[in-house]
Amino acid sequence: EAGIDYGILLSNNTPFLLDLKSSPNAQVILTTGQAGSGKSNLIKGALESHMIQKDFMDICDIKGVDYTGLKDLYPQQTAVLDLYKGVYPNLLDMSDLPNPDENTRDDLLEYTIDIMIALLELSPKEIDSHYNDCVSLLRILLIHYVESMGVTTDPKTFHLSSGMNYFKFWEYASQELAMSPSIKEDYQDVVPLLTKRLSQYLSYEGKRKSYFKTQLNPSEILKKQAVIYAFHTISKDKKDLRTALSFLYMSALSLIRNQYIKSQKMMQVLVYEELQEASNDIALLKTIAKRATVSRSSNGTMYTVFNNVEMFQPTESSEINKALSSLKACYTTYFIGYMEEGNTQFLKDNFRVKEIHDYIDIINNAETAKENKYNFAVKYNTGDKKGSGMIRQILPNSYTDNSLY
Repeated sequence: EAGIDYGILLSNNTPFLLDLKSSPNAQVILTTGQAGSGKSNLIKGALESHMIQKDFMDICDIKGVDYTGLKDLYPQQTAVLDLYKGVYPNLLDMSDLPNPDENTRDDLLEYTIDIMIALLELSPKEIDSHYNDCVSLLRILLIHYVESMGVTTDPKTFHLSSGMNYFKFWEYASQELAMSPSIKEDYQDVVPLLTKRLSQYLSYEGKRKSYFKTQLNPSEILKKQAVIYAFHTISKDKKDLRTALSFLYMSALSLIRNQYIKSQKMMQVLVYEELQEASNDIALLKTIAKRATVSRSSNGTMYTVFNNVEMFQPTESSEINKALSSLKACYTTYFIGYMEEGNTQFLKDNFRVKEIHDYIDIINNAETAKENKYNFAVKYNTGDKKGSGMIRQILPNSYTDNSLY
Protein backbone atom coordinates (compact mmCIF):
# COMPACT_ATOMS: atom_id res chain seq x y z
CA GLU A 1 0.00 0.00 0.00
CA ALA A 2 3.04 2.29 0.11
CA GLY A 3 2.94 2.72 -3.65
CA ILE A 4 3.55 1.10 -7.01
CA ASP A 5 6.83 -0.85 -7.05
CA TYR A 6 9.06 -0.01 -10.02
CA GLY A 7 12.38 -1.48 -8.86
CA ILE A 8 15.42 -0.66 -6.75
CA LEU A 9 16.73 2.88 -6.32
CA LEU A 10 20.44 2.38 -7.07
CA SER A 11 21.72 5.23 -4.87
CA ASN A 12 20.77 3.36 -1.70
CA ASN A 13 19.43 -0.06 -2.80
CA THR A 14 15.94 0.54 -1.43
CA PRO A 15 12.63 -0.16 -3.18
CA PHE A 16 11.52 2.68 -5.44
CA LEU A 17 7.78 3.19 -5.03
CA LEU A 18 5.44 5.95 -6.17
CA ASP A 19 2.23 6.58 -4.24
CA LEU A 20 -0.22 7.38 -7.01
CA LYS A 21 -3.46 7.16 -5.04
CA SER A 22 -2.89 9.86 -2.48
CA SER A 23 -1.49 12.17 -5.15
CA PRO A 24 -3.56 15.26 -5.99
CA ASN A 25 -2.54 14.76 -9.63
CA ALA A 26 -3.04 11.64 -11.70
CA GLN A 27 -0.03 10.33 -13.58
CA VAL A 28 0.80 10.32 -17.30
CA ILE A 29 4.00 8.32 -17.57
CA LEU A 30 6.51 8.21 -20.44
CA THR A 31 8.54 5.01 -20.65
CA THR A 32 11.07 4.70 -23.45
CA GLY A 33 14.14 2.70 -24.44
CA GLN A 34 15.28 0.65 -27.38
CA ALA A 35 14.14 -2.95 -27.89
CA GLY A 36 15.72 -5.13 -25.21
CA SER A 37 16.26 -2.31 -22.71
CA GLY A 38 13.81 -3.82 -20.22
CA LYS A 39 10.97 -1.32 -20.55
CA SER A 40 8.25 -3.97 -20.98
CA ASN A 41 9.37 -5.86 -17.87
CA LEU A 42 9.48 -2.57 -15.97
CA ILE A 43 5.83 -1.97 -16.85
CA LYS A 44 4.87 -5.59 -16.08
CA GLY A 45 6.28 -5.22 -12.59
CA ALA A 46 4.29 -2.04 -12.12
CA LEU A 47 1.13 -3.76 -13.37
CA GLU A 48 1.55 -6.54 -10.82
CA SER A 49 1.62 -3.85 -8.13
CA HIS A 50 -1.52 -2.30 -9.63
CA MET A 51 -3.19 -5.73 -9.69
CA ILE A 52 -2.34 -6.42 -6.05
CA GLN A 53 -3.72 -3.00 -5.10
CA LYS A 54 -7.02 -3.76 -6.89
CA ASP A 55 -6.62 -1.15 -9.62
CA PHE A 56 -8.39 -1.69 -12.94
CA MET A 57 -6.21 -1.98 -16.03
CA ASP A 58 -6.66 -1.75 -19.80
CA ILE A 59 -3.49 -3.02 -21.46
CA CYS A 60 -2.47 -2.75 -25.09
CA ASP A 61 -0.40 -5.85 -25.97
CA ILE A 62 0.86 -5.08 -29.46
CA LYS A 63 2.66 -8.42 -29.89
CA GLY A 64 -0.24 -10.38 -28.38
CA VAL A 65 2.07 -12.36 -26.10
CA ASP A 66 3.86 -9.82 -23.88
CA TYR A 67 1.21 -9.35 -21.19
CA THR A 68 -1.02 -12.42 -21.53
CA GLY A 69 1.01 -14.10 -18.75
CA LEU A 70 -0.93 -11.86 -16.38
CA LYS A 71 -3.94 -14.11 -16.99
CA ASP A 72 -1.90 -17.16 -15.92
CA LEU A 73 -1.13 -15.42 -12.62
CA TYR A 74 -4.58 -13.92 -12.08
CA PRO A 75 -7.00 -16.02 -14.19
CA GLN A 76 -10.27 -14.91 -12.57
CA GLN A 77 -9.50 -11.20 -12.64
CA THR A 78 -8.13 -11.02 -16.21
CA ALA A 79 -9.68 -11.09 -19.68
CA VAL A 80 -7.76 -11.35 -22.97
CA LEU A 81 -9.43 -9.94 -26.07
CA ASP A 82 -8.01 -10.77 -29.48
CA LEU A 83 -9.21 -7.74 -31.39
CA TYR A 84 -7.11 -8.69 -34.40
CA LYS A 85 -9.63 -11.39 -35.35
CA GLY A 86 -12.43 -9.05 -36.37
CA VAL A 87 -13.86 -8.58 -32.87
CA TYR A 88 -15.14 -5.07 -32.36
CA PRO A 89 -16.94 -3.18 -29.61
CA ASN A 90 -20.34 -2.20 -30.90
CA LEU A 91 -20.54 1.26 -29.38
CA LEU A 92 -23.90 1.97 -30.97
CA ASP A 93 -25.63 -0.53 -28.67
CA MET A 94 -25.80 1.36 -25.38
CA SER A 95 -28.69 -0.66 -23.97
CA ASP A 96 -26.93 -2.27 -21.00
CA LEU A 97 -24.24 0.23 -20.07
CA PRO A 98 -23.70 0.80 -16.34
CA ASN A 99 -24.00 4.24 -14.81
CA PRO A 100 -24.46 6.17 -18.07
CA ASP A 101 -24.85 9.94 -17.88
CA GLU A 102 -25.87 12.72 -20.26
CA ASN A 103 -22.41 12.69 -21.88
CA THR A 104 -22.24 8.94 -22.51
CA ARG A 105 -24.04 8.87 -25.86
CA ASP A 106 -22.01 11.64 -27.44
CA ASP A 107 -18.73 10.23 -26.06
CA LEU A 108 -19.45 6.88 -27.71
CA LEU A 109 -20.44 8.57 -30.96
CA GLU A 110 -17.13 10.44 -30.96
CA TYR A 111 -15.24 7.14 -30.62
CA THR A 112 -17.31 5.70 -33.45
CA ILE A 113 -16.30 8.70 -35.57
CA ASP A 114 -12.63 8.07 -34.71
CA ILE A 115 -12.94 4.45 -35.85
CA MET A 116 -14.56 5.45 -39.13
CA ILE A 117 -11.99 8.17 -39.77
CA ALA A 118 -9.32 5.47 -39.36
CA LEU A 119 -11.11 3.38 -42.00
CA LEU A 120 -10.81 6.27 -44.46
CA GLU A 121 -6.98 6.02 -44.25
CA LEU A 122 -6.62 9.68 -45.16
CA SER A 123 -3.31 10.77 -46.63
CA PRO A 124 -1.52 13.75 -45.03
CA LYS A 125 -2.83 15.96 -47.84
CA GLU A 126 -6.39 14.65 -47.35
CA ILE A 127 -6.14 15.19 -43.60
CA ASP A 128 -5.34 18.86 -44.07
CA SER A 129 -8.05 19.41 -46.68
CA HIS A 130 -10.87 16.99 -45.72
CA TYR A 131 -10.44 15.81 -42.12
CA ASN A 132 -12.68 18.38 -40.43
CA ASP A 133 -15.43 17.98 -43.03
CA CYS A 134 -15.32 14.18 -42.70
CA VAL A 135 -15.66 14.43 -38.93
CA SER A 136 -18.49 16.94 -39.21
CA LEU A 137 -20.43 14.87 -41.75
CA LEU A 138 -20.01 11.63 -39.81
CA ARG A 139 -21.22 13.36 -36.65
CA ILE A 140 -24.34 14.60 -38.45
CA LEU A 141 -25.08 11.13 -39.87
CA LEU A 142 -24.56 9.35 -36.55
CA ILE A 143 -26.73 11.78 -34.59
CA HIS A 144 -29.48 11.51 -37.22
CA TYR A 145 -29.27 7.71 -37.04
CA VAL A 146 -29.45 7.32 -33.26
CA GLU A 147 -32.15 9.96 -32.91
CA SER A 148 -34.20 8.26 -35.64
CA MET A 149 -34.22 5.28 -33.26
CA GLY A 150 -35.33 7.49 -30.39
CA VAL A 151 -31.97 7.56 -28.61
CA THR A 152 -31.24 10.98 -27.11
CA THR A 153 -28.65 12.07 -24.54
CA ASP A 154 -31.09 10.97 -21.82
CA PRO A 155 -29.89 7.58 -20.50
CA LYS A 156 -33.53 6.53 -20.09
CA THR A 157 -33.69 6.22 -23.89
CA PHE A 158 -30.58 4.04 -24.22
CA HIS A 159 -32.59 0.80 -24.19
CA LEU A 160 -33.88 1.80 -27.63
CA SER A 161 -30.37 1.32 -29.06
CA SER A 162 -30.57 -2.47 -28.66
CA GLY A 163 -29.82 -4.06 -32.03
CA MET A 164 -28.15 -0.99 -33.53
CA ASN A 165 -24.77 -1.66 -35.17
CA TYR A 166 -22.31 -0.25 -37.69
CA PHE A 167 -23.79 -2.06 -40.68
CA LYS A 168 -27.30 -0.78 -39.96
CA PHE A 169 -25.90 2.71 -39.44
CA TRP A 170 -24.14 2.67 -42.79
CA GLU A 171 -27.29 1.41 -44.53
CA TYR A 172 -29.12 4.42 -43.07
CA ALA A 173 -26.22 6.82 -43.80
CA SER A 174 -25.89 5.68 -47.42
CA GLN A 175 -29.50 6.64 -48.06
CA GLU A 176 -28.96 10.05 -46.44
CA LEU A 177 -25.86 10.68 -48.54
CA ALA A 178 -27.70 9.72 -51.71
CA MET A 179 -30.94 11.61 -51.08
CA SER A 180 -30.21 14.69 -48.96
CA PRO A 181 -29.67 17.76 -51.20
CA SER A 182 -28.26 19.84 -48.35
CA ILE A 183 -25.64 17.22 -47.46
CA LYS A 184 -24.66 16.83 -51.10
CA GLU A 185 -24.24 20.59 -51.43
CA ASP A 186 -22.50 21.30 -48.09
CA TYR A 187 -20.15 18.30 -48.23
CA GLN A 188 -19.76 17.73 -51.96
CA ASP A 189 -15.99 17.20 -51.67
CA VAL A 190 -16.16 14.42 -49.06
CA VAL A 191 -19.40 12.55 -49.85
CA PRO A 192 -17.77 10.47 -52.64
CA LEU A 193 -14.75 9.79 -50.39
CA LEU A 194 -16.91 8.50 -47.50
CA THR A 195 -19.16 6.47 -49.78
CA LYS A 196 -16.35 4.73 -51.62
CA ARG A 197 -14.11 3.92 -48.67
CA LEU A 198 -16.57 3.13 -45.87
CA SER A 199 -18.68 0.88 -48.09
CA GLN A 200 -15.74 -1.55 -48.25
CA TYR A 201 -16.05 -2.15 -44.49
CA LEU A 202 -19.58 -1.29 -43.42
CA SER A 203 -21.82 -2.62 -46.18
CA TYR A 204 -23.06 -6.20 -46.06
CA GLU A 205 -21.37 -6.84 -49.41
CA GLY A 206 -18.16 -4.97 -48.56
CA LYS A 207 -14.84 -6.60 -49.45
CA ARG A 208 -13.42 -5.85 -46.00
CA LYS A 209 -16.44 -6.47 -43.79
CA SER A 210 -14.38 -9.12 -41.94
CA TYR A 211 -12.84 -6.24 -39.97
CA PHE A 212 -16.19 -6.13 -38.17
CA LYS A 213 -16.94 -9.83 -37.98
CA THR A 214 -17.90 -10.31 -34.33
CA GLN A 215 -19.70 -7.80 -32.14
CA LEU A 216 -18.47 -7.47 -28.58
CA ASN A 217 -20.85 -6.63 -25.78
CA PRO A 218 -18.88 -4.34 -23.46
CA SER A 219 -20.72 -5.69 -20.40
CA GLU A 220 -18.92 -9.03 -20.87
CA ILE A 221 -15.61 -7.53 -19.75
CA LEU A 222 -16.88 -4.67 -17.64
CA LYS A 223 -15.96 -5.94 -14.18
CA LYS A 224 -12.68 -7.66 -15.02
CA GLN A 225 -9.82 -6.09 -13.13
CA ALA A 226 -7.41 -6.41 -16.07
CA VAL A 227 -8.32 -6.47 -19.77
CA ILE A 228 -5.52 -7.29 -22.21
CA TYR A 229 -6.02 -6.33 -25.84
CA ALA A 230 -3.91 -8.72 -27.93
CA PHE A 231 -3.04 -7.25 -31.33
CA HIS A 232 -0.57 -9.87 -32.64
CA THR A 233 1.25 -7.41 -34.84
CA ILE A 234 4.32 -5.26 -35.08
CA SER A 235 3.95 -3.52 -38.40
CA LYS A 236 6.77 -1.91 -40.36
CA ASP A 237 4.10 -0.09 -42.31
CA LYS A 238 3.06 2.87 -40.17
CA LYS A 239 -0.32 2.86 -41.90
CA ASP A 240 -1.27 -0.58 -40.62
CA LEU A 241 -5.04 -0.19 -40.24
CA ARG A 242 -5.69 -3.17 -37.96
CA THR A 243 -3.17 -1.86 -35.45
CA ALA A 244 -4.72 1.61 -35.44
CA LEU A 245 -8.22 0.16 -35.07
CA SER A 246 -7.13 -2.05 -32.21
CA PHE A 247 -5.73 0.95 -30.35
CA LEU A 248 -9.03 2.76 -30.87
CA TYR A 249 -11.09 -0.23 -29.75
CA MET A 250 -9.07 -0.34 -26.56
CA SER A 251 -9.61 3.36 -25.98
CA ALA A 252 -13.35 3.00 -26.50
CA LEU A 253 -13.77 -0.02 -24.23
CA SER A 254 -11.63 1.56 -21.53
CA LEU A 255 -13.96 4.57 -21.66
CA ILE A 256 -16.99 2.33 -21.12
CA ARG A 257 -15.21 0.55 -18.28
CA ASN A 258 -14.32 3.92 -16.78
CA GLN A 259 -17.98 4.54 -15.98
CA TYR A 260 -18.07 1.41 -13.84
CA ILE A 261 -14.63 2.00 -12.29
CA LYS A 262 -15.55 5.53 -11.24
CA SER A 263 -18.75 4.24 -9.64
CA GLN A 264 -16.60 1.87 -7.55
CA LYS A 265 -14.26 4.77 -6.62
CA MET A 266 -11.26 2.82 -7.93
CA MET A 267 -8.24 3.74 -10.09
CA GLN A 268 -8.05 3.00 -13.81
CA VAL A 269 -4.69 2.30 -15.44
CA LEU A 270 -4.21 2.62 -19.23
CA VAL A 271 -1.17 1.10 -20.93
CA TYR A 272 -0.33 1.99 -24.54
CA GLU A 273 2.55 -0.29 -25.58
CA GLU A 274 4.56 0.34 -28.77
CA LEU A 275 2.86 3.69 -29.29
CA GLN A 276 5.12 4.44 -32.27
CA GLU A 277 3.16 1.82 -34.23
CA ALA A 278 0.41 4.32 -34.90
CA SER A 279 2.38 7.54 -34.67
CA ASN A 280 0.81 9.03 -37.80
CA ASP A 281 -2.79 8.08 -37.05
CA ILE A 282 -4.69 11.27 -36.32
CA ALA A 283 -7.80 9.73 -34.73
CA LEU A 284 -5.76 7.50 -32.44
CA LEU A 285 -3.38 10.23 -31.31
CA LYS A 286 -6.22 12.65 -30.62
CA THR A 287 -7.94 9.94 -28.58
CA ILE A 288 -4.84 9.22 -26.49
CA ALA A 289 -4.14 12.92 -25.99
CA LYS A 290 -7.71 13.42 -24.82
CA ARG A 291 -7.50 10.53 -22.37
CA ALA A 292 -4.16 11.85 -21.08
CA THR A 293 -5.74 15.25 -20.44
CA VAL A 294 -8.73 13.66 -18.68
CA SER A 295 -6.43 11.38 -16.63
CA ARG A 296 -4.78 14.45 -15.18
CA SER A 297 -8.10 15.49 -13.60
CA SER A 298 -9.45 12.05 -12.61
CA ASN A 299 -8.30 9.08 -10.62
CA GLY A 300 -6.28 7.48 -13.39
CA THR A 301 -2.80 6.59 -14.56
CA MET A 302 -1.60 6.30 -18.16
CA TYR A 303 1.58 4.58 -19.33
CA THR A 304 2.79 5.29 -22.86
CA VAL A 305 5.58 2.91 -23.88
CA PHE A 306 7.61 3.34 -27.06
CA ASN A 307 11.11 2.83 -28.43
CA ASN A 308 11.56 5.99 -30.47
CA VAL A 309 11.05 9.47 -28.99
CA GLU A 310 11.54 10.95 -32.44
CA MET A 311 7.93 10.00 -33.13
CA PHE A 312 7.26 13.42 -31.55
CA GLN A 313 9.02 15.23 -34.38
CA PRO A 314 6.78 17.65 -36.33
CA THR A 315 4.97 16.09 -39.27
CA GLU A 316 3.20 17.51 -42.32
CA SER A 317 -0.11 17.29 -40.44
CA SER A 318 -1.01 20.12 -38.08
CA GLU A 319 -3.63 17.87 -36.43
CA ILE A 320 -1.07 15.17 -35.59
CA ASN A 321 1.37 17.79 -34.34
CA LYS A 322 -1.30 19.28 -32.09
CA ALA A 323 -2.20 15.86 -30.61
CA LEU A 324 1.43 14.94 -29.96
CA SER A 325 2.11 18.35 -28.40
CA SER A 326 -0.90 17.95 -26.13
CA LEU A 327 0.23 14.48 -25.04
CA LYS A 328 3.77 15.67 -24.39
CA ALA A 329 2.49 18.49 -22.19
CA CYS A 330 0.65 16.00 -19.97
CA TYR A 331 3.67 13.91 -18.92
CA THR A 332 4.34 13.96 -15.20
CA THR A 333 6.85 11.12 -14.80
CA TYR A 334 9.61 9.73 -17.03
CA PHE A 335 11.39 6.35 -17.15
CA ILE A 336 14.26 6.61 -19.65
CA GLY A 337 16.22 3.47 -20.54
CA TYR A 338 19.03 2.61 -22.95
CA MET A 339 18.24 4.36 -26.23
CA GLU A 340 19.25 4.14 -29.85
CA GLU A 341 21.71 6.75 -31.07
CA GLY A 342 19.99 10.00 -31.99
CA ASN A 343 17.09 9.57 -29.60
CA THR A 344 19.07 10.77 -26.58
CA GLN A 345 19.71 14.29 -27.84
CA PHE A 346 16.17 14.66 -29.16
CA LEU A 347 14.84 13.67 -25.75
CA LYS A 348 17.05 16.19 -23.96
CA ASP A 349 16.09 18.97 -26.34
CA ASN A 350 12.34 18.39 -26.40
CA PHE A 351 11.22 16.97 -23.04
CA ARG A 352 11.33 18.31 -19.49
CA VAL A 353 14.07 15.96 -18.25
CA LYS A 354 16.93 18.34 -17.43
CA GLU A 355 17.20 16.93 -13.90
CA ILE A 356 18.16 13.48 -15.21
CA HIS A 357 20.50 14.37 -18.09
CA ASP A 358 23.45 12.93 -16.15
CA TYR A 359 21.67 9.63 -15.52
CA ILE A 360 20.65 9.40 -19.18
CA ASP A 361 24.31 9.92 -20.16
CA ILE A 362 25.51 7.22 -17.76
CA ILE A 363 23.03 4.71 -19.21
CA ASN A 364 23.93 5.56 -22.81
CA ASN A 365 27.65 6.26 -22.49
CA ALA A 366 29.69 3.62 -24.36
CA GLU A 367 32.05 3.17 -21.40
CA THR A 368 29.29 2.60 -18.84
CA ALA A 369 26.48 1.26 -21.05
CA LYS A 370 27.18 -2.43 -20.44
CA GLU A 371 26.72 -2.31 -16.68
CA ASN A 372 23.81 0.15 -16.93
CA LYS A 373 21.97 -1.21 -19.97
CA TYR A 374 18.91 -2.32 -17.99
CA ASN A 375 18.77 0.72 -15.71
CA PHE A 376 16.30 3.58 -16.03
CA ALA A 377 16.72 7.26 -15.34
CA VAL A 378 13.64 8.47 -13.47
CA LYS A 379 12.09 11.86 -12.98
CA TYR A 380 8.80 11.87 -11.09
CA ASN A 381 6.23 14.38 -9.91
CA THR A 382 3.13 13.02 -8.18
CA GLY A 383 1.91 16.47 -7.21
CA ASP A 384 2.89 16.17 -3.56
CA LYS A 385 6.32 14.60 -4.12
CA LYS A 386 8.90 14.99 -6.84
CA GLY A 387 12.47 13.88 -7.45
CA SER A 388 14.84 11.96 -9.68
CA GLY A 389 17.24 9.02 -9.63
CA MET A 390 18.28 5.82 -11.39
CA ILE A 391 16.53 2.50 -10.84
CA ARG A 392 16.82 -1.12 -11.83
CA GLN A 393 14.13 -3.76 -11.74
CA ILE A 394 15.23 -6.86 -9.82
CA LEU A 395 12.98 -9.93 -9.87
CA PRO A 396 12.83 -12.62 -7.17
CA ASN A 397 14.48 -15.98 -7.90
CA SER A 398 11.01 -17.53 -7.77
CA TYR A 399 10.15 -15.63 -10.97
CA THR A 400 12.54 -17.71 -13.11
CA ASP A 401 9.63 -19.62 -14.71
CA ASN A 402 7.05 -16.85 -14.39
CA SER A 403 5.11 -16.67 -17.66
CA LEU A 404 4.60 -12.91 -17.40
CA TYR A 405 8.36 -12.22 -17.50
